[in-house]
Amino acid sequence: MTSTPHKFDPIQYKDNTRLNWNTVALKYHEDWASTYTGPFKSTIELVKLAEINQNDMVLDLACGTGAVANEVIKRIYDNHQDDHINNGAVLVGTDISRVAFQ
Repeated sequence: MTSTPHKFDPIQYKDNTRLNWNTVALKYHEDWASTYTGPFKSTIELVKLAEINQNDMVLDLACGTGAVANEVIKRIYDNHQDDHINNGAVLVGTDISRVAFQ
């Protein structure tokens, strides 16, 4: 008896990944990101070490609910309170889960 090897289906994989993250995104944010626990313990230090300035462009891939992006925004505005209206900072976040952005 021979078995047919499983063929990887990238579309199915992407659909399953999106469905999984759409299901868990809000709970993930509540339990981890918003409380700076688990992998988010290092978020503030990560952003600090990146030395992001008011004219930098930041791309946050797999941004989830925006925990890291929020720290980037805080850093830009905290460091440049007087000129935040005229700064050239650009922050773009993207994630496979639409629920994460809500």
